[in-house]
Amino acid sequence: MACGLPVIVTEDPDNRYWIKDGINGFIIPIKNPEILAKRIIKLVNYKNLRKEMGERNRKLIVEKNNYYIEMSKMEIIYKNICN
Repeated sequence: MACGLPVIVTEDPDNRYWIKDGINGFIIPIKNPEILAKRIIKLVNYKNLRKEMGERNRKLIVEKNNYYIEMSKMEIIYKNICN
């Protein structure tokens, strides 16, 4: 996602926090290689879809998981532990 690429993940509540099926990637049922293969082929065949999903992922990571913001939070936690 941070690299600006679409993703394919399995069904899991944590994955649904980040991935909206068909919007910025695909969510597939666990142990379903047929659907996995179809989604991979779809991404291979549709360049514009890959690009749009990738752009959405990059934007999402910058907004929700910015490295500098997250490290600032960790710094505060460490300072509180040390005091």
